[in-house]
Amino acid sequence: MSFPRSSTLRRALALGALALVAVPASAQASAIFNGDFEPGNMSQWAVVQNCATTRNTAYSAATQPTWPAPVSGTFANRTQAAYTDHWTGPGNQACDTSSGSRRAQQGSTNILAPNTTVWEGFWTYVPTNFNAGIDGSPDRWFVMQEDFGAPFSGPPPYSFDIGNVNGVQSFMLDKVGCGGGCQTTAWSKPIAKGAWHHFVVQKRISADDTTAGGSHKLWFDNVQQTFTAGTRSADYLTAYGRTLATNASENYRFYLNTYFGKSVPTISAIPTLYFDGARVGTTRADADLPASAPAPAPAPQAAFTWTPAYPLAGSVVQFDASTSKNAASYSWSMDGLTTLTGVKPTFTFKNAGTKKVTLTVTAAGGATSSISRDVVVSQWPTSNDPLPNSVRQNDTTS
Repeated sequence: MSFPRSSTLRRALALGALALVAVPASAQASAIFNGDFEPGNMSQWAVVQNCATTRNTAYSAATQPTWPAPVSGTFANRTQAAYTDHWTGPGNQACDTSSGSRRAQQGSTNILAPNTTVWEGFWTYVPTNFNAGIDGSPDRWFVMQEDFGAPFSGPPPYSFDIGNVNGVQSFMLDKVGCGGGCQTTAWSKPIAKGAWHHFVVQKRISADDTTAGGSHKLWFDNVQQTFTAGTRSADYLTAYGRTLATNASENYRFYLNTYFGKSVPTISAIPTLYFDGARVGTTRADADLPASAPAPAPAPQAAFTWTPAYPLAGSVVQFDASTSKNAASYSWSMDGLTTLTGVKPTFTFKNAGTKKVTLTVTAAGGATSSISRDVVVSQWPTSNDPLPNSVRQNDTTS
């Protein structure tokens, strides 16, 4: 599903969007922009537009412990657009309640050149109480990311939106800046609120609306997505359509927004989104986060018991290693006589004496833990002897 947006409403992009600053020459050549908020402020972004500086905030878990903990480094961003954040044109805020769209935004310099292929990546977090009232009517829509530039006439060709799809609030990739009647939701995904989600897009920047022109490929939470509407490749992994307006007079900027259209002031809460790790480059590695090192596997800990506690020579002894922790496999040494496997093996000691039993457990990651215990095995009593009183002693672990 998609929702129409007039050119006046669509220009509101600037109120809630984040725009990125070009990466210094010292950075790797394929990286075009880094907007990860790691300076602890908004200095990476060339455009920071709002009616109150609190609308665009870089924060850390230390400064804002009740906000979502940053997922990419130490700092993240909170962006809000209130009903009074009235966007009236590029760089202009009316900061009043007159009709029109509302926005708080951050945006890059003009980094997206025609006929180039770029990778864009960013994280976003939708709070559990997010309620912008988006229902698809002309004055009720919400944009969180888009590329745009001068002359800012009409909507940009594509945007990532939040909207209602079959009664479910969803992320959406909408083709909108293509003239009346061609607006299409190319992709949607129900939103799991209260969690960070990662978007990576491979995008061909072009004003050509054919399959030889602009295009999108999308990875959501590291899984490549298929497109469900519009002009697509045979495998549905590529969406075709212009990504640059035909009247564009400058390279486009990358924006992150809280940007919505509203004709009457009925939104009581301030729509809020969180962003992190925004990057643009010419390779996926530029836009993606480095692969996180896998969490170390929990260390194994060997432990075992046996019954009967006072075994006799020639009787069956049941061993039990089920109290071991984080074990994937079990290996037993029965006084050097034989090796057994499994969690609960049995063994018969033929002769009396102190028998050293060693259990070695191995975790899934290959780490091992061993424990050795002495099992005192007694002879069968004679008619003149009391029952044996075997004891355990000298347990050792490694």
